[in-house]
Amino acid sequence: MEEETAQLDSGEFGGQYEANQNSDGTWTIYDVPIMGPLPAGARRNAFPIGKKWMQKAIENHARCMSEGYIAPLHVYHHDQGKETHSAGMFLPKKISQIRMGGRSVPVILADLMRVPEEVFEEIQALRLAYRSPEVAKWEDPQLASLALLPD
Repeated sequence: MEEETAQLDSGEFGGQYEANQNSDGTWTIYDVPIMGPLPAGARRNAFPIGKKWMQKAIENHARCMSEGYIAPLHVYHHDQGKETHSAGMFLPKKISQIRMGGRSVPVILADLMRVPEEVFEEIQALRLAYRSPEVAKWEDPQLASLALLPD
């Protein structure tokens, strides 16, 4: 299969992302913002989440990868009462500054990997334009998984 490249428009954060189709028909979408700072209490977090927490989460993810684990990407949150289904895996890579709400904020950029064709089409059509990490314990900076959401 010949490799295909696409550009994706994002819903939530604006901008365009490069994507490549893999030889198995799945897609990799590069440098997608998946998480920004959170005030205390925003997501059941007792303390504010900022750049230091996000950097530690990236480091913890790299350690888990070195042990053979890559966190899952799925459609919907596990606690939403909807059936989730696999959408591939994700790799948090770095923190970058983006403009949001008129100010510059740090965000985690990640590659969405092995995204099935049907999920890629939903993302491309902006029907799964939002990303939301699942965190088991805020005291332990790790992104357990990443949900793709329609709203």
